[in-house]
Amino acid sequence: MVEGRKAFCIPKQGGKTEFILIGFLEKEGRGAIIDTRTQAKAFERAVELGLISWLKNWKIKKKEVKIGNSRLDYLLNYNGEEIWVEMKSAVLRDGEYASYPDCPSTRGQKHVKELIKLRKDGKRAMLVFICALSGVKKFRPCELLLAHARSFVRVHLASRCQ
Repeated sequence: MVEGRKAFCIPKQGGKTEFILIGFLEKEGRGAIIDTRTQAKAFERAVELGLISWLKNWKIKKKEVKIGNSRLDYLLNYNGEEIWVEMKSAVLRDGEYASYPDCPSTRGQKHVKELIKLRKDGKRAMLVFICALSGVKKFRPCELLLAHARSFVRVHLASRCQ
């Protein structure tokens, strides 16, 4: 996002600002939804409606689940089986790709470490990237991706966790 772009905001009560930035128009006239609460609502609704093929029949059991010193976004359940889910917003555009992260984040690293620990403890863990950029067809990690996130991707591929 750069100065001069059209932004989409909604009013809010209290806090440091009067509005919540939901999204903005890019120079090509394409939209980007950057508000993670809006992305989370869309993800929750898609899970509820069974629109995500690899999560069909799964239900959201809990939101903002405390694990260690972190809170992961979701705990999903299907016939007694559980999967821990952390959602990340991939809003860095690189042509037809959406990338994550768009900047270094110690909080993001902490969440990835918690997912790795869960997986090592034999639990199912999933990192979901929400690519809320119009015209994006693919996802790839940003070159800024931290070593811990790369490690998680390797663990994911090696262990076939979702």
